[in-house]
Order: sequence, then C-alpha cells, then structure tokens
Amino acid sequence: MNIKKCLAGLLAICFAFGAVGCQGGRISATDGSSSISIGDSTEATSGEESVEDTSSTEGESDDESSSSESITEIILDAKNVVDVVLTRPNAWNFLPEAFQEKNMAYAEDTFPVTDFTTNTQVSIMGERFIGAQMMLLYDGLLTMQSALQKVDVVFALGEALASVYQTFINDNPNNYFSFTTSLSGLNIKIQLDGTKSTLLAGNGLLNVELHADSKENTNSGRIQVTDDVALKYEMSDDSLIYAYQIGVGPAMRTVNLSFARNGNTVAGYLYEFTGVNGLGITTTAVFSSDEEYTKVVAKKRESDDLIVLGNEEVYNSQTGEFISCVVSETNKLMDFETYWFRLSDVSGFNSVKVVNESNKEQVYVNGSTNVFAPKNISIVNFSRRFDIEMKTVYYVKEVLEGTEKNYEIVKSNIPMLFAQTSTFEDLGDDIVEKNANDFTTTPTVASGIAEIALEDFETLKGLFDTIQTLTYESIVAYIGEKDTFFES
Repeated sequence: MNIKKCLAGLLAICFAFGAVGCQGGRISATDGSSSISIGDSTEATSGEESVEDTSSTEGESDDESSSSESITEIILDAKNVVDVVLTRPNAWNFLPEAFQEKNMAYAEDTFPVTDFTTNTQVSIMGERFIGAQMMLLYDGLLTMQSALQKVDVVFALGEALASVYQTFINDNPNNYFSFTTSLSGLNIKIQLDGTKSTLLAGNGLLNVELHADSKENTNSGRIQVTDDVALKYEMSDDSLIYAYQIGVGPAMRTVNLSFARNGNTVAGYLYEFTGVNGLGITTTAVFSSDEEYTKVVAKKRESDDLIVLGNEEVYNSQTGEFISCVVSETNKLMDFETYWFRLSDVSGFNSVKVVNESNKEQVYVNGSTNVFAPKNISIVNFSRRFDIEMKTVYYVKEVLEGTEKNYEIVKSNIPMLFAQTSTFEDLGDDIVEKNANDFTTTPTVASGIAEIALEDFETLKGLFDTIQTLTYESIVAYIGEKDTFFES
C-alpha cells in the first residue's frame, strides 16, 4: 500500500492543528504531487446590520454589469449560497463503502455465533467484524454522525431559507450581504463576504455556525448542542478535520479525527482524551486505506499483562472482512510481536470449543477431548510460540423498527490463533508436534495475509509520536467558543 503521499497531507494537518485552533488561517500541505487544503472559517461580526456593496463604486463598467444581472440570476445565486453553506460533512466518505453500517450489518436471522461453549464449526463463525482498534475509529464516526443528527433541523432549512432570502434579495438588490430572520424556531443570520458565506442559526439551546468558501470549495462549522457538548469541523473534497468535546460533570472526553485523501488512498488519525481537568487517558489511532486494504494501527489494550506498542488490524476494502492482525508488545524486559488469524484462515481447524475450567479458558479443537496445547519459545523462554485465545470483536446488527432499519453495535469474543512472528515459519509443524492427535494434515495460514499485516506496520506505528503531540488543550482551543451572535 503506497500511503506516503497521503501521509504528507495528514501530517501537515496534525502539525498545524494547534495553530488552526488558536489563530484560524489556512493550511496548505503539499507532498510534491498533491495539495490538501482546509479553508479558513470567516466569522460574521455580531451586531453588524449590513455590509455595504462596494462593487458599484469601482467604476461604470461594474455598475453596468451589476444592473444587467437579472433578478432570476440573483435568485439562483441566493439558492446556491444556502445549498453550499448547508453542505453536511460525511466522514464515512473517507472509508471504503464496505464499512458503512448497512454493509457491515448482519440481520438477526444470520447473526454470527457468539457462544463457543459447545463444539462449533469454524465455517459458521462471523468474518465481517470490527476489531478493537477499528472500533476506535468507528466509534468516532458514529459519535460525529449522532451529533450532526441533533442539528438536522438546521441542515433541513434549505428551500425554506432560500425562499425567504430570495424575497429579501428582491427587495434589497444592492444590499443583501447581511440578512437576519427567524425560521423554524431559530434566529438566523446570513453573511456574505466575496466568495465566503456564513450562516448562523440558533435558539438558545442549539447554536450552529456554518461557513463556506465557493472559490476554495471548502466548508467548516461549529455546533454547540449544550454547554458541555460542542463540535467543529473543516472539510474539502480531499480532507476533513473533525473535533468534539463531551462533558459529564467534571469529566471530559475530547476527540480529534482527521482524514486526507490522495487519489484512491486515504490516511487518517484519531486522538482521544478522557479525563478530568486535563488529567486522564489518551488514545491514538492511525488509519490508511486504498482499494485493496484498510489498516488501523492503535494501542488499544485488551489485557494488562503487557504494554502495547502498536496493534494493526487489516481489512479487505471491498468486503469489510477482517484479514489479519499484528501486535507489538513489551514487558519492559522483552519485546513480543505476534500475528493474529481467524481460525477459518488456517487450514486444519474445523471446529472449536472454549470453556471456563478452574477460572481459565480451555480450548478444544476438532472435537478432541484434549486441551489445545501451545509450545514455548525454548526451555528457558516460556513465551508461547502460538496459542488460541478469545479476542474482543464488535458486530453491526440490523434492527428493524417497523419498516425502518437501524443498527446497533454488539460486543462479542471469538477464538483466534496467534503466532509469534519470530517462529512463524515453524507454525504448522509446531502445532502438530504439540497436538498430533487433533490434526490429519499440517496447518497452513492463508497465503499472504501475514505479510500484508507487516507491510506498513512500522510506518504507521511511527506516526504515533507525531499524533501524540496533540493535547486536550489544543482540541478545546480548536473548538473554541460560540459566536457572540448567539448572546444577543
């Protein structure tokens, strides 16, 4: 996967993030063959009654040009202003279509098996699941989607607002650059400044600021749902910066999610902080995707026995199915790197059973009454070369409410095979050596899926240091405060 060009734009977003939040301005990231731009958010001045049309004072030719413009053309321009500024951000556009909820979802009658306490055929295990690392990204997207749905009343203004604004233009053909009205229970202001337009809409409970630049083809917005819930975004055709903060009492969760596209390749990152008064836990994830593979690298821990240095999950971009995973961990004395595979991707595994015996999960394969046995690295290194463990995954479930389809996330655990990369070449022989009576042939891993996991692992993992320069304070500063228009 060639992601270097895309990462150049992504890193520029990350480097400039604090400056954008504190100073505004325009980011331009050039990687040598492409440019990624995020437009400046132009704020309307509170209390300003109107902005004078200065074009008529610049010469007779401008006057003649202005007077020759028909009312119909002005009306079309007005509708365009409203349509452009009401462009809704959609972060799902930066993921392959296969990852949309409707495409990842299982219907209730086809939902994968989640109970492995009896002998279960490997062939009926779910293959379209979300791993713990991808879930970080998925949760960020779902939270953004939920927050935007709370302001549907604003994005639905479209035709009604355009109609009211057209009337104002007809009545004020030389002075329509600042317009205020009330519509659908919202106080509204439209402000024009050259190719830039601003829409402010609020009612005391909800405050929405939307900006567009038709010349640069960029949009941005700030949405405040309550005093403790606010989000901001900046987007172009090839980039998206999105940040939100959610407060519950003294606790605060802040997230920055950003994407950059170069051709058919997308790179992105997520930075999340959860805590109180700036003290808490941070989570970082880096994402890349092309037409073949989608990869997420993060440091999400599933146990407390080792420190995770990086955990990469690889998915098929066309189907959304999990392919493989590689995890880098340390106990401060020794580093470990392991592959994780679905049992269906390793020949010879036909069935599996996992039961809790003496407070320990015991695994049985292929109908055997013998516990599946691992093999240690050596007689002095008791680290396991391979084993089967339960791993946390998430399924998307389709829920029918009448004729309407909704989706919910279902957390589950499935048995997966791990193998240390250092002894991977001996995996099949090692399994048979320790479990000879349970296999008729030597197990082999599906061709290429281990190599795919390692291909960009170090490159993506190396971005963590850069992303972690972000802070809780930089995200809060980026989101900023509501426009003073909403205080009047």
